[in-house]
Amino acid sequence: METVNNHRKSDRKWGNLAIVRPPSRRPENRV
Repeated sequence: METVNNHRKSDRKWGNLAIVRPPSRRPENRV
């Protein structure tokens, strides 16, 4: 899973965004 490695680096600048990547696509669904 190369995404996991990328998430680790992005985790610092992306923060929670990296973890909520799928739901991030549909912000309306979250709200």
